[in-house]
Amino acid sequence: MSRIPFALLALSLLLLGSGAAQAQRLPSSTKPVVDAELVQRLGDDFIRADQAEALSIALVQQGQVRYFNFGTVVPGGQQPPTEHSVYEVGSVSKVFTSLLLAHAVVNQRMALDDDIRRHLPGRYPNLQFKGRPVTVRELANTTSALPDNLPDFESIVVGVKPSDRPAALAAALARYSDEDLLRDLNAVTLLGRPGTTPRHSNLASKLLGLMLERVYGAPYPALLQRHVEQPLGMQSGVGEARATLMVTGQDPQHLPMPATNQPAILPAGGLRYSTADLARFVAAELRPATPAMRLSQQALWGKPDALAVGFNWNISRNTESDLRLQASGGTFGSASHVEIYPARGYGIVLLANRSGDAQWLLQQLADQVFEAAVSTPALGALQAALQARGFVDVDKVVSQVRRTHPELHLTEAYVNQWGGSLLAAKQWDAALGLFKFNARRWPKSTNAHDSLGYAYLQLGDKVRAAAAYRRAVRLDPANADAAQSLQALSLRPTQ
Repeated sequence: MSRIPFALLALSLLLLGSGAAQAQRLPSSTKPVVDAELVQRLGDDFIRADQAEALSIALVQQGQVRYFNFGTVVPGGQQPPTEHSVYEVGSVSKVFTSLLLAHAVVNQRMALDDDIRRHLPGRYPNLQFKGRPVTVRELANTTSALPDNLPDFESIVVGVKPSDRPAALAAALARYSDEDLLRDLNAVTLLGRPGTTPRHSNLASKLLGLMLERVYGAPYPALLQRHVEQPLGMQSGVGEARATLMVTGQDPQHLPMPATNQPAILPAGGLRYSTADLARFVAAELRPATPAMRLSQQALWGKPDALAVGFNWNISRNTESDLRLQASGGTFGSASHVEIYPARGYGIVLLANRSGDAQWLLQQLADQVFEAAVSTPALGALQAALQARGFVDVDKVVSQVRRTHPELHLTEAYVNQWGGSLLAAKQWDAALGLFKFNARRWPKSTNAHDSLGYAYLQLGDKVRAAAAYRRAVRLDPANADAAQSLQALSLRPTQ
């Protein structure tokens, strides 16, 4: 399975530390709703399960923010993080870069439908697909069809043993200049037609950062400070000014990881913030006072009822039909997750010093906190009904629940994640029921069939697994994970 890992909710190991909750008044008098003891328990479980050594959470609700901190910032020690502890935020950086783009659009420095070559030095005839150029809009909504990285990460790690790859990549990024990037950009081949398929691309956000520097005539850190950090009261997300507050990142084997803050990656994944910083950002996003911030929350691709992408926000509706904006990130040694529910006045920030599955685990932790903070009757009714039916005839059960809960809303991604958590809990038949429902509900989704293939494989049904993987590859020949899974089953994608 390619996009949702299944090592979820294994929360039962030794306690490494306990959390502390603090409250800070933001402009409102409404009392918080979330039970602090619940967040405390969930955070303690996260650390107890060795999903990270340090975890910091900021919960923003109805104008108030509360901080929860768990674990330790000293390996093997007992020094808990605080709301001022600084973590790498990975791809959450892209949301900040895209907010700068929204400022540029509002100020008429750039237009969303501009050919990106208008704002780059050089001609770059390769940055078009059958005459269709990449636009600024597509850099922000992740559909640029640009490759993920320059320099090319895969070529850098050829022949390098896995434990040495982070250091090799960090060193390569440190050496890689903007001049190198613009030179290598001439050899880039688009992966498809721009504007079609969302794909992760650090290169897209790095180019956006370069273009913003050119149109404003100022370096990226200065733009960030001027348009975002200073107005919101945030500390700087670049440089080493808060080095003593940095939480050292780790890989899943607890090895310290190199920093990810090189200029070559900065606009895409190199920013560093505390929960205090990001709580201010989330509070502002919940009450967007500027045209740029309001623009940055608009969908630029897709529809929120299924999946939309805005200015590097993933935009969707949850099981109760609430509009939700999400962003998450990971570096060599960190994970981050931020989400907001504008109509609920609710937002959450989660930062951890662990790579690997931690990024997805934070998203699941955010779901658990939200479900405790806000009533989710539709989801509760569906869960109870499916349990009673043993996850058989999921389509029929969903239809029955919708009769009494018409607000019930299921996205492909949510069902996929739910099935993944059931697989992790070894509830095989229940997981398979959800994945079969997903494949029927979204028959043209490569990911739905990829996940179904993975479920069949875990159950030992190689024939059905191969059929599902084959369908996934037919739907998207670029689905390398499904193709590799077929190869592992000694079958060819074209069979």
